[in-house]
Amino acid sequence: MDIKNYEKGIRELHTQFSLRPLKFLRIEKLGREKPDAIIVAGMGGSGIAGTLLQKIGISGIIGIPLISWKDYGIPLLPYARRPLYLFISFSGTTHEVLIGVSAALRVKGSRIAVVTVGGPLKTIAEKHRLPAAYFEKGLLAPRQATGLMLYGALGILRQMRPQIPAPDLSRRINPSHEETTGKAIARAIGNHTPLIYSSNELSHVGYFLKIHLNETAKTLAFQNIIPEANHNEVVSFAAHPKNITALFLHGKERSTVARAIAATTRTAKRYGISVISLSLKGSTPLERTLRGITIAEWISYYLARMKKVAPRQTIIIDEIKKLTK
Repeated sequence: MDIKNYEKGIRELHTQFSLRPLKFLRIEKLGREKPDAIIVAGMGGSGIAGTLLQKIGISGIIGIPLISWKDYGIPLLPYARRPLYLFISFSGTTHEVLIGVSAALRVKGSRIAVVTVGGPLKTIAEKHRLPAAYFEKGLLAPRQATGLMLYGALGILRQMRPQIPAPDLSRRINPSHEETTGKAIARAIGNHTPLIYSSNELSHVGYFLKIHLNETAKTLAFQNIIPEANHNEVVSFAAHPKNITALFLHGKERSTVARAIAATTRTAKRYGISVISLSLKGSTPLERTLRGITIAEWISYYLARMKKVAPRQTIIIDEIKKLTK
């Protein structure tokens, strides 16, 4: 039943790609705000939303820095005197996020908003009347709600900057159409350790795939960007490593980066490394991102099935959470 529910979550992933499933409260308060930075705080599957916001170009649209914060507390930024803190936690119980909210509330005049299902984070938001985006978790694992958390953040930020796009892509992207690609890549990876390479522009998709391979498929995976990897990591190819597969992500790279990726691909093959190439389609960075995370979901799901592991289960994460509280 667990694996069927997990699969259902992927098949219905496109329903998250709009503002419709979210309930926004008190966000009109933000209409008067003019922050000088946005700090998006979250961990794990919740924290990836901050990384996605950075990579789809929100900072360039709003003209102020957007920081993805994945640590305890809140960052001290000398250039930000009036930041907006946006705390994201699927469960609303994330230890690091709750510590961060407490710290932000102690800052006089702080601007705070939240995205969550419920838990203590929602309780705090209601007590302090904070702008919020809420959604229903259903049977989703936290890492399967990326679309909801991303669009929750977009809906909140649009209240301050209406030019921020939050297009309804729920009909443009069909997860079932990406299933064959994801399944084929999972089979190609098999029992190998994946190395995921991309341009800097697609590094967030590479990272998303890495963490889903870790959590869903219980697979050790590594991720790097090109051209940086060509100045260090590629040297290890000389050892002719066994049981390694390199997955190269392609989007709309600059010609110089495209040539570097092509050269790295040829070099990996020459040293006996299995190579997979995946091109992400879409007319905008947001569309390419959402297609990429959809395929990543399928890859990790089918690899979990091949390995006969429970996709939702994260025993070691739970153990460490208990030890750090």
